[in-house]
Amino acid sequence: MTIRLGIFGYGFIATAHAEGLAHLANGTLRTVCGPNLAKATAFAQRFNIPNATIDPHAIVTDPHIDAVIIDTPDDAHAPLAILAAEHGKHIFCEKPLATSLTDAQAMTEAAERAHVRTLVGFSNRWNPTFQHVRQLIAAGVLGHIHHVHAQSFNASLLGDRPSFTWRTDPQHTGSGILGDLGAHAIDLIHYLLGPITAVCASLRTCQPLLYDRQTSLQ
Repeated sequence: MTIRLGIFGYGFIATAHAEGLAHLANGTLRTVCGPNLAKATAFAQRFNIPNATIDPHAIVTDPHIDAVIIDTPDDAHAPLAILAAEHGKHIFCEKPLATSLTDAQAMTEAAERAHVRTLVGFSNRWNPTFQHVRQLIAAGVLGHIHHVHAQSFNASLLGDRPSFTWRTDPQHTGSGILGDLGAHAIDLIHYLLGPITAVCASLRTCQPLLYDRQTSLQ
């Protein structure tokens, strides 16, 4: 059985997913959707996708599409996921799931009403290294785990000319670095060790926000 997919977005992670799907015999992309038709068309041509559109309804109303991949900025996750669920499409959504708890709950309720399958893009679970660590923990090789320290680096946000994108714009992402990279750490700890009982966190902005947002995000 071949799963026919529509993809929302044409950026970095959409490219990673399209490249991965190219190696699968039972998954194929039929339509790419995004706000810029020229970019969507270029993405479609690069990955031999038959259709490109700026209209989300073109994906969710297509009877030849079984599921959608949501690889957009965070603020678009909820409306697209709810729209897809309402049209009976299964959903893969990148993390963070939403920019607010209210939106995340609305997405969950829409999927439950529609009885569609859902998945969030926590890719670290499938990393062979972490799979091996999970086996070691389950076998008792590492003993009882008392403490976990999670740390992540993003070089693009440091230096003399940091790279500012929608990820650093509060209008597009409501959870900042905690939702973008911290979500991976939280999910991985749940996956490896089970429920988290206590959290200690420290946040600090190393590079002041000295740029014109409207110009930088074009």
